[in-house]
Amino acid sequence: MLNILVFEIDIVASHLDFESYFELRCSYKNYFPTTPTLRSFGYIQKVQEIQPYELIYSEQYIEFPVKLNPESYSFGTFKCSIERGDYVHFKKMLLDDSVSKDEINAIIQSFLEKEVRQCRMGWDMVQYMNSEYGGGFQETYYSLLYFHASQNGHLDIIELLAENPLAQLLYTHNDIFIEACVHGYYEIVKYLVERSLVNVNYRDGSMYSGLVYAGNRGSVEIVKLLLDLPQTTLLIGDLSYILSHFTKDEKYSQIFELFLHDHRSRWNEFDNIILINLCHSGYTKFVKAITSLPGVEVNATAIRYAVLNNYFAILKLLLEKCTFNPFPKVLKYACETFNPTTLGFLLKDPRAVLTLEVISDCLQFNSKNVLKYFAKHNLVDFSDKDIRNLFICYAVKCNNLKLLERLLNIGAPEYSNKIQREITSGAYNVNVNAIKLLLKEESLWGKRLWERASLNAVQVNRWDLIFMYLSYSNFNPSFNSNKLLYFAVQSSKTSTIKKIVTHPQFKYNNEIAPFNAAMRNSDIKATQYLMKHLDFDPGQYYNSLFRNACKYADKKYIEYLLTLDKVDPTVLDYEAAVELVKRKDEDILPLLDHHKFGIDPATMQSIYQLALLDSDDCIGIPDWTFN
Repeated sequence: MLNILVFEIDIVASHLDFESYFELRCSYKNYFPTTPTLRSFGYIQKVQEIQPYELIYSEQYIEFPVKLNPESYSFGTFKCSIERGDYVHFKKMLLDDSVSKDEINAIIQSFLEKEVRQCRMGWDMVQYMNSEYGGGFQETYYSLLYFHASQNGHLDIIELLAENPLAQLLYTHNDIFIEACVHGYYEIVKYLVERSLVNVNYRDGSMYSGLVYAGNRGSVEIVKLLLDLPQTTLLIGDLSYILSHFTKDEKYSQIFELFLHDHRSRWNEFDNIILINLCHSGYTKFVKAITSLPGVEVNATAIRYAVLNNYFAILKLLLEKCTFNPFPKVLKYACETFNPTTLGFLLKDPRAVLTLEVISDCLQFNSKNVLKYFAKHNLVDFSDKDIRNLFICYAVKCNNLKLLERLLNIGAPEYSNKIQREITSGAYNVNVNAIKLLLKEESLWGKRLWERASLNAVQVNRWDLIFMYLSYSNFNPSFNSNKLLYFAVQSSKTSTIKKIVTHPQFKYNNEIAPFNAAMRNSDIKATQYLMKHLDFDPGQYYNSLFRNACKYADKKYIEYLLTLDKVDPTVLDYEAAVELVKRKDEDILPLLDHHKFGIDPATMQSIYQLALLDSDDCIGIPDWTFN
């Protein structure tokens, strides 16, 4: 609240004479902190009778330090003096010995760059400092004034500086031209163009021309001025960018009329691209105007944008003007956004024939909504087995059990590889009841879907599918619960591994696959758990497991296998050593010296030769291998 009060006093005080300001300040002296803004008031009062300069600095009126500081109240003093036209205090301050020219340079440059609005005042200020005051200030002030004059529409300053070479130290005439176009100052643009000071096709750092900026702003006069110049180049990218910024404001309609009629020859080879841009923007009036021109033809991309953006009026217009058959692609576009009104309108067209291929394309987007829409309005013939199979597939994927049951009552599904891929692609999201409905029909779909869904379920901890899989695998040999365990180990799902192994319906069939999955992950804990709870025969599988570990696992995992007491040293064979050497890992090679390998030096040398036979980069054979 205190800050707000001080701010309000600040505003009021800036419009008072010196005496009134002093009286106000005394009345609220307890609320006046020595802020930069308030400390500048001593200089900025515009009064009929100027107080002696010394009084402003006297302790009777101001009790804070006298020396100016560019970071404190001096900046506010300059700003207020320039904007209010108070040259008396401004000039007196310039004569103050306590203020260096460097300090004033810093303040003025900052002011010109960020704050200048009264460009005429800024011009007078710069002129004064570089003439009466004796010069010594930065010449870039002229360039800054030139630039800000173009941003604020001060043609008089532009006229004063256009021929001054100092005005182009920081900014060229082309930069000034661009700024005038950006801010819509027609008179400045006209002045620069008529005096041939600029290249009207000049592009700034964003690679946009003055025409583009003027068009985006809706500056009709500037656009007309530039288009009437024979040297003005209009690129298709420029026109597309301008059209993409159009609104329903009347000024944009006027600009479009300029392009449409007065200057059509400039862009008639780009009819299709312009039409696409207009359809993307959604301006029915402009689309109608351009499609009425001779030689302009409706294209598929324009129709696509109209459909995707749900511009119903434009779509209707394009279909009437269309000289080719936009179906079936247009139906696919409508399903991408799924607007029932648009889709219903398109399906009434006699050209909209729902073949199996078209239906399949439509169901790929917004499957759940499109599936429900087609079924609800009876748009397809479910007696056709291929169409029925397709809808069964999507009914499962979209968990539409009501439709699935309806389809299964019409006829059992027939298996095909294509449908199999579709139906299992999202199997981890499948509904258990959908699987049960398919299994009831004893279909191969149900079996394949069940297996795929259950294996994928491990990845996302779908326990309903996992336990269903385990319960059925007990009496259905086509379902192997060991695969379920393999996926759980492969995914490093510790809790899932435990629940599968301890499930009463799980039966381990002495497969090595789960152990290989743990080995590929170098998962010692999973291996220990499996060895403890499964009836694993090390004599039968250890040789294969260890050989694969030497090929894939990390050092710690191989060391773990070497420490197992129940392992027979004879199973650590020649092939395992070869796989280990092939890795060319100096960190792992010392494991060959383990007593369980028991390989003599001569054999070890042949192992190295065999492992490195086809290798360009030969590794050194450690001395310890021949001891």
